[in-house]
Amino acid sequence: MTAPWYPLPSLDLPVDRTDSPATSRFVEANGITVHVAEAGDGPPLVLLHALGWDHRQWEHHFAHYAANYRVFAIDVRGHGKTTVAPGPYSLELFRDDLLATFDALGLASAAVVGFSLGGMIAQYFTAAAPARVAALALISTVCRTDPALRQVMEERIAANQAKGPRAAAETVAKTLFSEPFRGAEPEFLEKFYAWRVASPQDPIFESMRATFSLDICDALPAFTMPCMVVAGAADAATTPDNVARLADAIPGATFQTIPDSGHLIPIEQPAAFRACLDGFLAQHYSAD
Repeated sequence: MTAPWYPLPSLDLPVDRTDSPATSRFVEANGITVHVAEAGDGPPLVLLHALGWDHRQWEHHFAHYAANYRVFAIDVRGHGKTTVAPGPYSLELFRDDLLATFDALGLASAAVVGFSLGGMIAQYFTAAAPARVAALALISTVCRTDPALRQVMEERIAANQAKGPRAAAETVAKTLFSEPFRGAEPEFLEKFYAWRVASPQDPIFESMRATFSLDICDALPAFTMPCMVVAGAADAATTPDNVARLADAIPGATFQTIPDSGHLIPIEQPAAFRACLDGFLAQHYSAD
């Protein structure tokens, strides 16, 4: 049976791929240079990636959404082609980067899709500037970090420093990807490990530490824009129960669970991910 997911995106920029419509753009924002992969024409759609990833998390979805939207996949501080700035990082800093990036791109408002760390940033951004978010999709993310997680994450950082990024990537893969996916896709995992080994490690550590202070749940009842929250049924990083609590805190938010998916829904279950997001955008942010 053909796997429903895509292979890991290449290490080339989307502009270098013959099958991607995206082009690269760089803007100055909040004291750093921010890289944006941009494609399409229509109402703006902003995509925010997970920790340790970058715009390439979305590249197999660019053509689909660029048909109806102006898509902006933003590399957050320390990731992809955006400035690898020294720490410390914080969710407030990421929020301010995004506010300045919206200004630099000339975006008065947009539909925002935030995945994992990107979803945390999207919540802080929305709380600070609700008028700039026309519709909000929060994927595989939560609104508060369990204090006990801090020790676990610090131990993971220490293991990375002691044993190297390959060992750390092998450990985190067990949290990010569902067991059936890992069993079926050994070549994918090797590409994932190579990507993580090739990435600067300090920004990953700083981004992990930035999530320790995540506590935005009390601001969510003020969110009045259309909102969708999505969880992977087999997600061990942000479990469906925890993601559902996020949805419960936002008035009128819809909650969906994607079967047979771990944390990386857009990669493990791309068709189901698009069907989910397509339905939400068609109802609340139509390009027509």
